[in-house]
Amino acid sequence: MEFKAEGMPVNIVLGDPDVNWMMQVSQELSVNPKIRVVGFASMGQMLIDRASMMAADAVLVNYSMPDMTAIEITRKLADASPGTAVFVMAPTMSTQIVMTAKSAGIVEVFDRANYSPAEVARRIVEHVDSLRREWAEVARKHGIVEKGTGPMGITRRETETIVRPITQSIIFTHSPKGGVGKSTIAANLAAAIKNSPVLSGAKVALLDFDCEFGNLSTLFALPPNMVLTRNISQWANVPENISAAEVDELLVPTPSGLMVLPAPINPAIAAKVTYETGDKVLKILKRYYSIIVIDGGPKIPAVVDAALQHATHVLLISTPEGQAAENLNRVVSFLRPAPNYPNKDFSYLLSKMFLVINRVKKSRGELTPAQVAEIVGVPVIAEIPEDEVVPLALHEGNGKQAVEYKPDAPFSIAIKQLANEITGAYPMVTAQAQKNRAVVEEFAPQRKKRRLFGFLPF
Repeated sequence: MEFKAEGMPVNIVLGDPDVNWMMQVSQELSVNPKIRVVGFASMGQMLIDRASMMAADAVLVNYSMPDMTAIEITRKLADASPGTAVFVMAPTMSTQIVMTAKSAGIVEVFDRANYSPAEVARRIVEHVDSLRREWAEVARKHGIVEKGTGPMGITRRETETIVRPITQSIIFTHSPKGGVGKSTIAANLAAAIKNSPVLSGAKVALLDFDCEFGNLSTLFALPPNMVLTRNISQWANVPENISAAEVDELLVPTPSGLMVLPAPINPAIAAKVTYETGDKVLKILKRYYSIIVIDGGPKIPAVVDAALQHATHVLLISTPEGQAAENLNRVVSFLRPAPNYPNKDFSYLLSKMFLVINRVKKSRGELTPAQVAEIVGVPVIAEIPEDEVVPLALHEGNGKQAVEYKPDAPFSIAIKQLANEITGAYPMVTAQAQKNRAVVEEFAPQRKKRRLFGFLPF
């Protein structure tokens, strides 16, 4: 994750045994535009893993998780994710609890029964920004940025070195409804990450797990003969100990260096692509590739199940209309714990699901992002505008994606911001977008509200 400057979004992970409470808090914290809830965890160890994997700036956790206390979490996070700040919600606010917590390194303890979402969000942002200022000063003095670990580019202070890793990310896109732009998002996200100026040298792979109707080969104008011999069905007999060079021979390269694993040309072969094949593909690629983007189909066959198990981020793609949101809600509802089926618990998948709202026009007939998030039941990570650059890039027929065809288009900027949220690929784009938004808000003319017959606001 790239070193973040003061004022950039603050990524936090929520931890609590109550999933509904976490969803409520996620919505409440959204009152502060700088807060980005990037993960959920119902267990302490899951929170530690999620914070480390998603390079969280802070966590907001229940004082007593089922498997450990917040104090234990704080101590383990110090090693697993240096620099992640810990904030706690406690059911009681005794002086002893607060003193014990703060002496262990917890920044602040909030009263779970009586808290102000705006104040909690403000306090988290203020603390994270203060840390960023401190480390920016170290970077200014020493000018050293190397690879390492830690969400803000921090490992150990003894050397006064700011460090930054390329955290491995497995990004899976899904929507049960066709026509929402799922494959377009996957293709452009992978292309954007590969072309990132700050992740230079990162190996990026794009996989088409929509084995029946995958069209990544069309989007990238891949040669049919290579698609025929280098698709996912060919991996069934690949040995586990395959070398990096041999892996690259099984993928189709694009001009930018992005490596693509297409779906089979013949849809009849789809049923032959098993869970074991998908699992093998991902286990092997994870040894050699930093970023893997997987385009899934509308169904959830065995191979997609393998992708869900490996994914660090599951992007649920919707448009701002009711049917797409309701279809995703069915998927999310199925994954929630059911009292009548105690053995059916897929909540670990919910903790890595994020909503991408595509083809946003800001028209009066659309659902708002908050409405879509409420229907689906997962937090929004990105809004992608409707943009003519997408069909224009496709019609060129040269395999270039919209982010490559017109990098400064609104669609391209939004995709880069999404890439930055997940991998830190475009910190400068996100920072510039925030400055532009602040200028627009400051100088935008105040429109006078009109009322129809004194009742209806327009």
